[in-house]
This record gives sequence, C-alpha cells and structure tokens, in this order.
Amino acid sequence: MDDETRGGNGKKERHASYYDDDNTGRTTYPANIGRPATSSFSKCTVRHQGGDYVLEFTNAVQIYKDCKHISEQIALMGLPMFLEKAVTWWKSIKNTITTWDEVMDTLRKAFGSTKAPYQVLNEIFATEQNDFTLTERFICEKLALLVELQEDRRMPEPLQLDTRYCLLHRCIKKKLAKTQFNWKL
Repeated sequence: MDDETRGGNGKKERHASYYDDDNTGRTTYPANIGRPATSSFSKCTVRHQGGDYVLEFTNAVQIYKDCKHISEQIALMGLPMFLEKAVTWWKSIKNTITTWDEVMDTLRKAFGSTKAPYQVLNEIFATEQNDFTLTERFICEKLALLVELQEDRRMPEPLQLDTRYCLLHRCIKKKLAKTQFNWKL
C-alpha cells in the first residue's frame, strides 16, 4: 500500500512528532527521548542452566541490563527467569544478597571454573597464535582463560599484557614492538 492510498503523508504521518507541526520552525520529539525507559528482562533470551559457561552468561545478562537501562531492583526480581536449573541455588541465597553486583559475583563463584590455576596457565601457554587465527580472536581466547583464574591468583595487568604479547604470531611481534602493545579487551 503506498502513501497516497493510506490517505496520509507517509513518512510525515508515521513520524509526525518529529516534524515542525505548528509551523514555528521548531522540531518536536517524543517526550521520552533521552530518558531511560523502565524495562525488564522479559525479552532477554539468555539462560543459565548451572553449567560451566557462567562468565558468558553473566556478561550477556549485564550487557542486556545496561543497554535496556534495567534498574537494580527489577533486575533482582527478574533473575530467577534466567536460572532454570540454578534456581535452587538462587532460592538458597536470595535473602542474603541485596545488590546486582553481589549476585553476579556469587554466581561466578558458585558456578565458575573449577580448574586449578596451574591448569588454566597450562591452557594459556599451550598454544601460540598460528597463521590462521585472527589476532583479535586469539587475544580474546587468552583473555577469557586469564579471567578463569581465581581473583586472588590473577596476574597483575602488566604481566597479563606480556603473556598475551609473547603468544602472538612472530610476524605480528616483528611489526609491533612490545611497548606499543596495549590490547585491553
């Protein structure tokens, strides 16, 4: 159906609030532009079943919460819909936790990696970047492994950078001096 058969001005009719309707030279906008909407997790499809992918889950939920401007109170109320098999865990601790950050930290601790630090380090240093792996992907993989280390066992940031740099492909290291490498993802 074209604009004429609808009996309107097409774009102007559909987006009337964005136009100079009163001929004053001012453009009008909907009242809620620039204001965060009250939102919820109802359309978020991420789920955590209690498995090993807790870091991916918590990152995805946090990004969704931030993008949709979901308040902490609503986020806490909506948390059970994500947990499926982990809902028993949530029921046992929900009265002891008051903030979203506490929930995310506790979830990571409860369902995070059970690898010993030496196993994580072994995985990190097991492979160097090959000819076929994109640098960004390689760095992300190594960073994901570094994050698996328990907080009290994590390397200081300069050592993490050194670790990622030393595992880069030799051609990249020839073109990029270590002092220029500052890849923080």
